Amino acid sequence: MTVIQKTDIVDLDTRIILSYGAKYTPNRFARHRVETNLKIAELALPVLRDTLDLPEKLWTRIAFLKARNLNGRYWDYCTAAEVDGRLDAAFFLQVLCHELVHAEQYKTGRLSWKAHGRKNVNYWDGVPVITEYRKQPWEIEAFARQEKLADYVATKVPGIYDILAVG
Repeated sequence: MTVIQKTDIVDLDTRIILSYGAKYTPNRFARHRVETNLKIAELALPVLRDTLDLPEKLWTRIAFLKARNLNGRYWDYCTAAEVDGRLDAAFFLQVLCHELVHAEQYKTGRLSWKAHGRKNVNYWDGVPVITEYRKQPWEIEAFARQEKLADYVATKVPGIYDILAVG
């Protein structure tokens, strides 16, 4: 199973995937947000790759995520971060940073998972953790770092403030 769908638009140079639905949405407002967020991803990813210890073959997918209250997710099995393209620009950058913190956590081995029957159990530093979302140590770390990383990207990328302000 892969996060890439048959209809996705894939840029092999940037390793950014744009879902068909996000690219060709008839909603002009949503399409503008997707185009803005694609620019942000293209500008931010090189800085984030230099800053974080990320998998070499990391993919980033911009799509319309259907799950309620889901802004992004990281797929360890296919090293792909997926972020909702409808988010406003500043929040999109924070969510992208949040998901890439998870990518770093998996790559460094601090976060892992194992299948136990029909359930997956997450491990933090080798210890199984079963607790509510906001109390999971990997989420606490990702939330703590996302805004700082987004601010850091904004200082390193010329012109990104203009995009964030308009987006």
